[in-house]
Amino acid sequence: MKAVDGVIRHITTSYEIIIVEDGSTDDSAAIARTISQRNSRISHIHSDTRLGKGGAIKRAFGTCTGDVVIFMDIDLATNLRHIRESIELIGKGYDAALGSRAKSGSKVRRPLLRKLASHGYNILVNVLFNDGIFDHQCGFKAFDRLSVGPLIDEVTDSDFFFDTEFLVRIHKGGFSMVEIPVEWTEPRVSYVHEDPFSLFLKLVMLKLHMMN
Repeated sequence: MKAVDGVIRHITTSYEIIIVEDGSTDDSAAIARTISQRNSRISHIHSDTRLGKGGAIKRAFGTCTGDVVIFMDIDLATNLRHIRESIELIGKGYDAALGSRAKSGSKVRRPLLRKLASHGYNILVNVLFNDGIFDHQCGFKAFDRLSVGPLIDEVTDSDFFFDTEFLVRIHKGGFSMVEIPVEWTEPRVSYVHEDPFSLFLKLVMLKLHMMN
């Protein structure tokens, strides 16, 4: 978090950093609590039970007060230089600025099988929803809190499908989104996994729901 704080304070003097620690069973809670106690700009939200990625983000989103909200994975797989770029794009009028590992110009270090699986998934999302997004699941996204923030309450998924559902709802609402190619490095150990069949089923269910 020191690195994140160092980047943001060179962009603006009005900011908050929220660490959402989701039912961890190791020392994460103690570490996050210590970090927040040492820096008044950083707050820590703890959950005794796992809420899931989507549930944790929704909980944090409800406490945000800034005009621009950025969420990113704690492993900082996305280069932090994209923070400034995202904030500037929201300032230019976009409702969402999305990190993309598939957009031309991105620099990605990732196993080939993960790349292929992600590519196939994003093709399927576009076949069903035609939102034009190349990478729905990249863990780096910025939003205008006032314009698209209310849509977060409509998102039903509380896990990794949260990202896709949120973007689909933003697209359906007619809001503007822009993808930015990012520098992204796959962490050596990743806990961000969801059964491909489960993701496919959630896509189909969301499509049926939105057709009603």
